[in-house]
Amino acid sequence: MSGRQLGRIGAATGILHVVLGLTGFFIHGYPEIGASPQQLSAWPASTSLTRF
Repeated sequence: MSGRQLGRIGAATGILHVVLGLTGFFIHGYPEIGASPQQLSAWPASTSLTRF
C-alpha cells in the first residue's frame, strides 16, 4: 500500500472510532456531569453487560 492509501485508511478508522463511541454512549447512556455518588454507583448496575 502506498502512503496515501494508509493515510486515508487511518483517517477513516479515526472517524469510525468517534462514530462508534458516540453510538455506544447513545445506546448505553452515561451518568450526568456532577452526578452524585449514588447515581454513579447505580449507572453500572443498570447497564446490561451483554450489550456493553
